[in-house]
Order: sequence, then structure tokens, then C-alpha cells
Amino acid sequence: MKTTSSPWRERAASPPAFGPPAQITTSHPASPTTAAAAEGAVALCACANVSTSTELAARRFIQDYQSEHGVAPGAFAVEGWDAAHLILRAAGDRGITRALVARSLGGLTTADGLEGTRRFAADGEPLEPRALLRLYRVEGGRWVRAGWDEI
Repeated sequence: MKTTSSPWRERAASPPAFGPPAQITTSHPASPTTAAAAEGAVALCACANVSTSTELAARRFIQDYQSEHGVAPGAFAVEGWDAAHLILRAAGDRGITRALVARSLGGLTTADGLEGTRRFAADGEPLEPRALLRLYRVEGGRWVRAGWDEI
């Protein structure tokens, strides 16, 4: 059987493990006992990790979240924050109703959030669906964004 070269074979004897989205937190795998074993592991997630962002809004979000809850934001915290802000902006001072949210979000073509701007077609589908999935790799005991060319 003929084998072909792959980036995994060139970098390591065995491919890094893939993990579920729940593993994507700013605290895991930072523990000294697990960081070395997790080095190189990758995870695919629809969640954003802004723990290494230098943007003021992201830094403020992390600080406020940790102050309020005593832990770092976990997987999907950024998406929850962004979604809540979309709904609150739609409501303004009128109060939130299903009809108001549906009408406001129905015509949405861009949404600015902590991780950047997301763009949508008139039917609500994302214009860049691949941008909604992110690949992360453990590097130095922290999850960092990885490029699609790395898999």
C-alpha cells in the first residue's frame, strides 16, 4: 500500500488529537500537568476565542466576565455576548418582542461583534460559512488559532 506525505507525518510520529468544542477554554489545557501532553492537539469549533486579542472591547469583555463569574469565558461566551447585543440593539428602548426581533434580524446583512464583522445574505445565510468554523491548536499550553493549511 502506497502512503502519501501529510503535514501530520512530517511534524510528528502520530497526528495530534482532535477535541470537542467544550475543550476550548482559556484555562484548559493550561494546567502544568496537562499542557505538555496536550501540546499540538487541535480542535474544530464554531466558537470564538478572544483570549489573545489585543482589541479593547475583547479585553474589556474578558475582564468583566472574569470579575462577574470568577472564571475565564468559556466556549461560545463570545457568541452569546454578540447575540445578546444584537437583540438589545434591536429592542432599543421599546422593549423586546418576538416580532421586533424577527423584523430587526430579518434584514440583517452585517453584524459587528467581539471577534469582528459577520456578513449575511438576504436570506440570512452566512456569506463566508467557513469563517464561522475555527481551528485551534494547543501551543505553549494555550489554545491559539490555527490555519486551515495546517490540517
